[in-house]
Amino acid sequence: MTKHTCEPVMSIILATRNCYETIRKTIKHLHTQSVRQLLQIVIIIPSAGALHLNESDLQCFCGFRVVEIGLIKSIGSANAKGIRQARASLVVLAEDHAFPAPKWAEVLIAAYQYPWAVVGPVIRNPNNPRSFTAWDDLLIGHS
Repeated sequence: MTKHTCEPVMSIILATRNCYETIRKTIKHLHTQSVRQLLQIVIIIPSAGALHLNESDLQCFCGFRVVEIGLIKSIGSANAKGIRQARASLVVLAEDHAFPAPKWAEVLIAAYQYPWAVVGPVIRNPNNPRSFTAWDDLLIGHS
C-alpha cells in the first residue's frame, strides 16, 4: 500500500511487529512536525492485513508506504528493509516509544545543509531523569 503526493525530503522508517495501534502515538507526534508535508512515512509490518491502518492519519504527510515483510526477527533487519523502500535521500529511523518534538524534522533537515556526513537528534529522558537505572537503560538502548 503506497500513496505519494510529492517528492519527500525525509523518509521516516517505523517498524512494528503488531499493528498500527503500537505506533499511533509516534505518528501523532510526527503530525506536529513543522515540515510534515515534506515527510514520507514508511511503515514496516509482518502482515499488512494486521496493520488496521486508518489512511486518513497519514494524509498530512508527503506520502506513505506500508511494507509487508513477514516475520520480523529483529527491528534492525526490519529497518534495513524499510530503508530500501525510502524515497528521500535523507532517511531516519523512528521508534514506537520515542516521540519527536515539533521541530525535530525541520532541525535535522536543516543540519544536512552543512557538510556533515551524519547528524543525530538529542535524546532526552523525560520520564525518569533522576533514576540511574532509567539513564542506564536509555544509554544502552541508544549506543
